Amino acid sequence: MLDEYEVPSISLFDRSIGQTEEIRIIPVVADPNISGLSAPSGTIGISESAMVYQKKGPLDTDWTAGAMLGEVLGGGIDSTTHKGLDQLVHNFAEPGFVEALPLGSFQPDTITAWTNAGKTIKIRETSLTYSNGLVIQAVVNQYNAAGTAILGTLTHTPVYSGCIVQNVTVS
Repeated sequence: MLDEYEVPSISLFDRSIGQTEEIRIIPVVADPNISGLSAPSGTIGISESAMVYQKKGPLDTDWTAGAMLGEVLGGGIDSTTHKGLDQLVHNFAEPGFVEALPLGSFQPDTITAWTNAGKTIKIRETSLTYSNGLVIQAVVNQYNAAGTAILGTLTHTPVYSGCIVQNVTVS
């Protein structure tokens, strides 16, 4: 299977043994601990869902347990914490429905994102305030998975030079 890919490698110098080691990086489509995957020890496998595995022994199933790429790199949050977050935003994809009111206005007061055109679950609502035709404040309310309660609010306040936004303060 590895022959199908042009496998990138990284040269790392290990000071403890005074040698350079080649690390191969390959795509994986399933957990190699379960499905098995032939690769040299040290090979790193990364899945489309950003799970990272490393080959640690001679058997095709000698891979480390998968970890999220952000955890491996030491940044972001762990997968357990991530799963505890409101998943509605993560799952918002077409076909969604965005409504700007009042209808037909070049300066809508409210822009609402719904899960569908039936407007059954509200995802996010943005209220806009204008002065001299420019948005001077946008208040964004993020709703829970049921679309019934506000989870958080962000207020965006743009700073203009003439009619050009110079920066935006978010609080």
